[in-house]
Amino acid sequence: MSELPTFSTREVADKLGTDPHTLRRYLRAKSLGVGAGNRYTLAPAQVPALQKSFNAWKKADEESKSAKGS
Repeated sequence: MSELPTFSTREVADKLGTDPHTLRRYLRAKSLGVGAGNRYTLAPAQVPALQKSFNAWKKADEESKSAKGS
């Protein structure tokens, strides 16, 4: 039995147009699953929903930083 393919945070970050550090901040903030060895493993099928959620989180994060800087 073969394992299902998964993406690393670097691969998903590239697909989302961000960097791995920002993606990991998002994943920790959302308490999304962590794989073996404390690494995030994301299935290809998760990427479309992750894109929408990530974009909303990133916008809110940027607005929060702007409000603190005012």
